[in-house]
Amino acid sequence: MYALPRPGVSPGRGNERIRPMIKYKVVELSTVTAETMEAAINAAVADGWRFEGVHFAMRDSSRRPAMAFVLFIREAAQE
Repeated sequence: MYALPRPGVSPGRGNERIRPMIKYKVVELSTVTAETMEAAINAAVADGWRFEGVHFAMRDSSRRPAMAFVLFIREAAQE
């Protein structure tokens, strides 16, 4: 773990704020439907991950996304 020192606080005096380590998980969906997204989100949340967001990869010739990347986070200490 690493914390940046605050202005006016010298390192090593125990005044640093330690941030927890964050782990990221990315689930790639090649078939993007409500059902596949729901299943991916529910499975990861049941495993202790927190939903962070979703990014879509679009095709030029279609309005439907070609792929979706579903993002999750959790503290590393939870494993």
